Amino acid sequence: MTHIPSEIVERYALAREAATAADRDLDAAKAALLTALGQAEVGIGGGWRVSYKQRTRAGVDTKRLLAAHPELGEQYQTVSQFRVLDARPEGGKA
Repeated sequence: MTHIPSEIVERYALAREAATAADRDLDAAKAALLTALGQAEVGIGGGWRVSYKQRTRAGVDTKRLLAAHPELGEQYQTVSQFRVLDARPEGGKA
């Protein structure tokens, strides 16, 4: 275990809180924009052009595929490793 200056951790915690608040603001702005757009796919205003169009994407239902063909899971399974950064006050929850 290594010692990290509290200023660095506090800066990270404040930035994480700001990002969460920004996400909430973005969600609210998106909702307002979609409300203003109504059922239209395209809107214009204030020099902006806004579009909200239907897109289609194909995917694979992996749960169904593996349930029907479990041997494929063994053949094509990949494993990856990653690290997760977590910062919370000692002895508490954040």
